[in-house]
Amino acid sequence: MKCPVCQAENSHLATVCIACGSFIQRRVENLDLFSCSWKILERPAAGFRMVALARHKNYAIVLSAISGFALIFGWFWMVKGGDHAVNLINVLAAGIALGPAVGILATLAASAGITLAGRVFGLHVRLRDAYAVAAYGTVPLILTSLLFLPIEIMSFGIYFFASSPSPYLMRPFSYLTLLGLDGVFALWSLILLIVGTRVLFGAGWGKPMAAVTAGLVLCGLMVAALSGVVLHRL
Repeated sequence: MKCPVCQAENSHLATVCIACGSFIQRRVENLDLFSCSWKILERPAAGFRMVALARHKNYAIVLSAISGFALIFGWFWMVKGGDHAVNLINVLAAGIALGPAVGILATLAASAGITLAGRVFGLHVRLRDAYAVAAYGTVPLILTSLLFLPIEIMSFGIYFFASSPSPYLMRPFSYLTLLGLDGVFALWSLILLIVGTRVLFGAGWGKPMAAVTAGLVLCGLMVAALSGVVLHRL
């Protein structure tokens, strides 16, 4: 982006010219949680641009913390954490206690991977911008923990996280429907993260997808390490 005053080249997300200090585009001071989240769901590119331009990344930590519930319970389902637990209370207590920390650390890991990948590609990406984009990209994941997780727990109890008996054998249609919805919303979050990274990079789709892959690898390793410790204590 060129400064209209001095014609100096600036980042596409810069609000002040690095050469003369003139304002080159409107700066967003604060983010409203609900309007910003809705804009990201409705018009992702415009919503993430607003997040990147915001001076204060309001609610980013709150969103990342809440998303941790979907991450930790999703991991318990993948590794069949119910097989290692004495009862459902232990699984719920572990998920509720660790969810916020897992969400914050996972978002930090993902945003660090995106930031590092951007540096490799020769792009200047700030960690706080990447963190805010990753946090707001988890809105669909948060919806799964609010809408579907309670139904899964009420329908299957601890057996939703166990292999014996399989929850599929108990209620096959309900189980597959809930898993399908979880998968769709997880894919939605992934697509939003790629779109948000593309906004940060100001590039095509290849580099953002590679950066998101790097971020998700770091995120997955971190969640797996934390959850592995928890499973031994259930």
